Amino acid sequence: MSAHDHHHHHHHGGHGDRGVRTVVGALIANGALTVVQVFVGVFTGSLALLADSAHQLVDTAGLGVAAVASVLAARGVSERNTYGWARLDPFGGLLSALLLLGISVWIIVEAVGRLSDPHEIEGAPVIVLAIVGMLVNGVSALLLTRQAGSSLSMRAAVVHLVGDAVGSFGVLVAGVAAAAGVDWVDGVVAIALAVVIGWQAIGLVRRAGSLLVDATPPGLDPNALLRAFSSEPGVVDVHHLHVWEMAPGEPALSAHVRIEGDPTLHDAQVVAERLRSVASERFGVSHTTLDLECHSCDAPVH
Repeated sequence: MSAHDHHHHHHHGGHGDRGVRTVVGALIANGALTVVQVFVGVFTGSLALLADSAHQLVDTAGLGVAAVASVLAARGVSERNTYGWARLDPFGGLLSALLLLGISVWIIVEAVGRLSDPHEIEGAPVIVLAIVGMLVNGVSALLLTRQAGSSLSMRAAVVHLVGDAVGSFGVLVAGVAAAAGVDWVDGVVAIALAVVIGWQAIGLVRRAGSLLVDATPPGLDPNALLRAFSSEPGVVDVHHLHVWEMAPGEPALSAHVRIEGDPTLHDAQVVAERLRSVASERFGVSHTTLDLECHSCDAPVH
């Protein structure tokens, strides 16, 4: 016998039309800002601004991934995809994070070379564009945070935008220093930006990786679950317990449960309902699949 909890609707990762519109708006604004930053960065000779534009470019791609993942996730389940498109979310988050790591390395290499050979920088255009960047990214991050929920790709997009806002502030500092004739600050700011970006990216890689390999959800102890199930009346043994996340913030579990005596189908269902309540109320797991047994699954068939 097996018992499966169907008290869910498989809207994994869906954020609604409003969330998608927010991502698309941020995508357009950041795409336009990236183009302007590249031109101004080349014109002024600011490595910090060029680094920020590279970061913006990666973030624009990340926002595009978030938008696509949100639209597909909202499609729900189908005969071919019975769990929906939830796994596109961590894939999108992982792709964005890996791009961030790559850009961080490039920024550091370029900045180290710039420190040994400082370039004269036009400060005024850098200052103006830095202020614009702070406004665009700050507002976009604020709006998107309200729609992100547990979506990893959207959270990655928010991290991108916050990092860009901080990066724009760093560019502002570099622009003010350049206007005062202190050009080496530009390289220092670029390195600082790269370190912050890289640190954030590593955290996103770890989180996305744990989702993709079906690792135990953060904060959920399988041994505690096992003890809780085993202590319920009528339960003789619990084995083959697996806990994972179908989508960010949506833990699931499956287990084999041996019930004492020779239970009827009704008796077995009562035990299963009790175990599902334990999983949901005490551990926050609402998607539970139980294989109920009256004897060990490796014993000879009765």
